[in-house]
Amino acid sequence: MLWSVKEKTSYRLRCNQHIRHKRTFTLVEALLSVAIVAAGLIGIMQALMKEVSALSNIEERIESARILQEKFGEVTKELLKATQIAPVSRENEIVCGPRRYKMQLYVDQKSPIKYLYEIQLVCSWQKFAREQKNTLVTFLYKPIQSKNEQ
Repeated sequence: MLWSVKEKTSYRLRCNQHIRHKRTFTLVEALLSVAIVAAGLIGIMQALMKEVSALSNIEERIESARILQEKFGEVTKELLKATQIAPVSRENEIVCGPRRYKMQLYVDQKSPIKYLYEIQLVCSWQKFAREQKNTLVTFLYKPIQSKNEQ
């Protein structure tokens, strides 16, 4: 069957009109929807990263508090066994997992009350080039026993 030029043109126009009326996404609509989804995903990822960072900070603080409690128990036992307490200032480093903690101990009689000693323990560590600290301050009352009392 041979078609004339007029019939071919009219057939093509009908086909093109059919395609134009069919609902499709344009490139602009597709790019816009991808951009909106990407913006939403970026927001979600940022929120998750903040939560992970906060959780890491909490874990470090809990670990440093545990270290402070252990050191406080050791220091208290040591001071209670001592016959005389002199002012103390010590530093040492503790490695716990991937972190390094710096411990500082200060014992001094700052109070006007006789035999009352201030104990200060400071646990510090580096995180993102900033120093983080946890401090424990308490007082110990230990009257010195004379040789007559023993």
